Amino acid sequence: MGRDKVTLEVAGEALLDRAIGRLSGVAAPVILAGGDRTPARPGCLSVPDPIPDRGPLGGLVAALRASPHPLCAVVGVDMPGLSGALLARMAAAWAGEDALVPLAEGRPQPLHAVYCRSSLGVAEDALAGADLSLRHLLTRLRVRFVDAAAVLGGSLPPEWAANLDTPDDLRRWLARAAAPATR
Repeated sequence: MGRDKVTLEVAGEALLDRAIGRLSGVAAPVILAGGDRTPARPGCLSVPDPIPDRGPLGGLVAALRASPHPLCAVVGVDMPGLSGALLARMAAAWAGEDALVPLAEGRPQPLHAVYCRSSLGVAEDALAGADLSLRHLLTRLRVRFVDAAAVLGGSLPPEWAANLDTPDDLRRWLARAAAPATR
């Protein structure tokens, strides 16, 4: 993206503040695990990654370690359409899995998911290894993949899983958000 995504603005607010707003209704406390660059926010718990520069897996381990609850909603701050309602419904449907991961167009969204603290040991082992991808971690966990649209009865906007990695991603997302809704 060329800059720190937490401060990137969409719809008049920084991505970090947007994520906090969407999570605060379904998670308490909201845990900010973005390495040493995460700014502090009132009412949120900021935690350092256990090993610097290990990507989202490091943030997941930090959040699971800090969570006072058996379940932890985990999101990427660069997902401006993230759905607190989807996370809440997935958590309510939890049946003992290590993770509940929604699918967007058949693809798992490991950074818009619910993880159980029971997955912490496996995540810590993965963090010490060479493959730091969350998709690899999912192969080592008991995961239930969830049809996101079915969970919310089809009321999920299509951009819920959009991820802003490049300036072009941002332009496309802003253009979709500004376009009139079609029925």
